[in-house]
Amino acid sequence: MTQTKAQRRKQQKKKSREKRHKKQRNIIRNLPPARWRLDVLYQGSWRVGVRQFRKWSAVEKHEEETEELRKDGVEILAGKIYDLQTGEVAKEIAPSPAKVKEKGALPDKMADDPAKAKKGLFGFLKRK
Repeated sequence: MTQTKAQRRKQQKKKSREKRHKKQRNIIRNLPPARWRLDVLYQGSWRVGVRQFRKWSAVEKHEEETEELRKDGVEILAGKIYDLQTGEVAKEIAPSPAKVKEKGALPDKMADDPAKAKKGLFGFLKRK
C-alpha cells in the first residue's frame, strides 16, 4: 500500500519537529556553564540567583540596560554580581535614590502665614 500525501505531510511534520527539538537540546547542552550570578536586595533580604550570566558581555549589557531604565525613572534595587568560580563579588549595582513621596513645604507655609500659602498655591494661575 502506498503512502498518501496527507500521511507524508504528517510524517514530515513529525520529523521536522523532532529535528527542531533535538537541535534545541544540543544547543542547551553545549552551552558553557553559568559563570556569574545576580543577587538582588528586595524588601530587606537578598534574593539569590535572580539571573545568571555565561559571558561577561552579558553582565555589561545588563548593566547598560539598568542604567537606561534608571534614566527613565524606574526604581532600581541594590544588587551584586558574584563570580561563581571564585565566590567573590565581581560588581555591585547601586540602588536608585529614594523618591520624595509628599511635599513638606506647603503645610509649613500654611501654618506660618496663610496669605503666603495662598500665593504659593494660586500663583501659577496668575503667570502667563
